[in-house]
Amino acid sequence: MLAIYSLFGRKVFNLLLKPVIRYYHLKGSDAKQASETYLNRLRHFANRQGISLPEKIDSYHHLLSFGQTMLDKLAAWKGDFNVNNLTIHGQNLVQRQIDTKQGAVIVGSHLGNIELCRALSRRHTNVKINALVFTEHAERFNSVMKAVNPSSELNLIQVNSMGPETAIVLQQKIEQGEWIVIVGDRTSTSKESRAVWADFLGHPAPFPQGLLCWHRF
Repeated sequence: MLAIYSLFGRKVFNLLLKPVIRYYHLKGSDAKQASETYLNRLRHFANRQGISLPEKIDSYHHLLSFGQTMLDKLAAWKGDFNVNNLTIHGQNLVQRQIDTKQGAVIVGSHLGNIELCRALSRRHTNVKINALVFTEHAERFNSVMKAVNPSSELNLIQVNSMGPETAIVLQQKIEQGEWIVIVGDRTSTSKESRAVWADFLGHPAPFPQGLLCWHRF
């Protein structure tokens, strides 16, 4: 699929993506079941709150959106996005950090596309941007990213968990004027105690403590 995108572009990729996702959806994957569970909870919650939802909200389109997001990640890493594709809220604050050569922490989520920070690194070449990725689920994807563009200015830092050692390394980078990009919605798969449970869409859900622990360190 990556080769198809590279040769024919996004439109052709999206045309071929649909039958691929349809097959994956009809096969009855765990992802489909997880999607339907989430969407059912979303519908019930929205109904209780009187919130209108889009018509095309089903597990097929949910998985299709995920596939398109994967393409966005690869396209960003490949360099097909630039800073002109971004709308930066708080541009003055960003520029001030750059001008004063102060480090910064950018907190993202899996809902977005953290790889778009590469577009920032291409514009602000005097700022070193580090993306924190968790090795357990990211090694294969990271190897694909490196194959797509091995000369990327975005530095990947692979970690197994957010502990004191990691916090010290990241703090040193911030003090050196570097930027750290991290997703704040990833819960630990090895230590269930490192989560705060709260109501989400009418059901208890775990939220990560990682960033709070880092701030404490």
